[in-house]
Amino acid sequence: MKRPCWILALCLAAAVSGESGWAAEPRGVGGTWAGDVDQKGTLMTLELRSEGGTVTGNGHQARGALQAVTFRVSGTWRPPRLLLTLHLADGMAPVLDALQTEPEKLAGTLTWPGGTVQSLTFVRP
Repeated sequence: MKRPCWILALCLAAAVSGESGWAAEPRGVGGTWAGDVDQKGTLMTLELRSEGGTVTGNGHQARGALQAVTFRVSGTWRPPRLLLTLHLADGMAPVLDALQTEPEKLAGTLTWPGGTVQSLTFVRP
């Protein structure tokens, strides 16, 4: 009878400490992610493929129908950290540095050449 009480105590301690257990084994980053780039209606979507620690894919950013940009992405996935370079047609290559803070959420920063930094949050649609 002591063993079940010990297991229950351990589970309760994990729950009280806020540990959900998922962080050790995140779902991964493959698939579609969407986020609001500037809180003014500029939306970015990422379609990512992950094999081992390598991530590739495509992205799309749009503000209305007339201001759309498509780009490719490449980078690394070391759970829970995603590091991506966005390869834009004009040669710019901003870097996304994000953490998978929840199974369906990425939060991080997009750093542009020249030093401009934007906070971004992506979710699985």
